[in-house]
Amino acid sequence: MSTGLTLAFFATGVIVYAPSEVILALAGGVAILATLEWESLRVGKLGTVEILVSSILTLLTTFVFVWMFENIAWTVWVLGLGWTVLLVWIGLIGLSGETRRVSRARVLGPLIICPSIALIPVIHAMDSNGPIVLLVAFAAIWGSDTGAYFSGRKWGKHRLAPKVSPGKTWEGVSGGFLLGLLAGLGIIRAFYDGGIPYFFWCVILMISISAGVIGDLFESMVKRTFGKKDSGTLLPGHGGILDRIDSMLAFLPIFAVFIAAGKVGF
Repeated sequence: MSTGLTLAFFATGVIVYAPSEVILALAGGVAILATLEWESLRVGKLGTVEILVSSILTLLTTFVFVWMFENIAWTVWVLGLGWTVLLVWIGLIGLSGETRRVSRARVLGPLIICPSIALIPVIHAMDSNGPIVLLVAFAAIWGSDTGAYFSGRKWGKHRLAPKVSPGKTWEGVSGGFLLGLLAGLGIIRAFYDGGIPYFFWCVILMISISAGVIGDLFESMVKRTFGKKDSGTLLPGHGGILDRIDSMLAFLPIFAVFIAAGKVGF
């Protein structure tokens, strides 16, 4: 719990006060750590050369996506569409009681991780409201994860997708959805003064939080494919980086499409 609070306070301070260049550098670092974890899940222990090459390629890929999102507006919509198709597929698998294995292709990890992480500095730098909009996204994600954890432990009885992720329950998802929505709307009410109506924010957050829940199931499918319980051990008591950003990877592309549609503008 202390690790999560520390990370949340640190991230909030960085989002609000740091320049976009710092956000870009930190996003690149997160993308590297997450991709290295994915590769470790996929092939086991990595050698020094593999770590170096993978880190450089991941950083370059993330920065390319940042440039694309900032300069070619329709690429944000393409990413959102791609994630929508993926999430519908995952949701149908999970709710049908089936289980599937995820491809072991080397390219899959960077394609899943880098575009979503690239949206972090893009949203932050989009206009004067960028830091607040990004904070709204993070507050909703953190609230959803926290609410799901505590409500699932307290009231969880009915499993969401037992063959994909046995620990997740409908009660946990409901609690996470409610707390995530309240957290995001709380930031909007307190700090946002842009052009997106409050009702539209409710729609954005409800759909994005739902996407994050399914994104969490996707990471469970990945770990099940590779026979692992956690993606890593970097964060004490929280597993690895992928375990912390799994819902974020699905949340941000859907969130970004709605922000673009709301004419805040990329």
